[in-house]
Amino acid sequence: SDVFGNMGGSKRERGNFPALSFAVSIGIIEKIRQIIRAKCLYGKGERDMERILPIIGDADVYAANNPFMAHNHIEITRIDREEDGDYCAEVRVVLRPESMNLHGAVHGGLLYGLADCVAGIAARCDGNDYVTQSAHVNFLRNTKQGVVYALARVVRRGRHMVVLHVAIRDAEDRLLADCAVDMMRMET
Repeated sequence: SDVFGNMGGSKRERGNFPALSFAVSIGIIEKIRQIIRAKCLYGKGERDMERILPIIGDADVYAANNPFMAHNHIEITRIDREEDGDYCAEVRVVLRPESMNLHGAVHGGLLYGLADCVAGIAARCDGNDYVTQSAHVNFLRNTKQGVVYALARVVRRGRHMVVLHVAIRDAEDRLLADCAVDMMRMET
């Protein structure tokens, strides 16, 4: 069994992530920790660029070892340094039948999940680990097909908390949800 448990579906349906044994995934996590302070940035969502990101390490490995992201087909598309020196992060999901609610539109839980994942990625770019303390989502409209993107920007970074703004948009750049997410730093 792989680190995700029995997810079912083909390798293609799981996002082309290789099955990793627990021991191998621990080794990968150690490698990510070694890369943690790297200054390489992945930008503009171009798939042919190097996929090494600050604190996150290898974006594909990070996503593959995050069971929630892997299960929901959430991909990291970019992490950029903002003018103020902090980071913004973007994730995306290509909509599938299992992404939808009973009305055939994107499930609100998936939109919340995008906001939570991308906020955590942006928060972790300072070299610390964070968990969600609270989140507020304003669902503004919905979509029934295509790709959905979530972009997180740091509003304020304190010693123990990071406040982030997340905008969730469809491929036509229509705002689907506007979110405020508070992340709490984990003590190590």
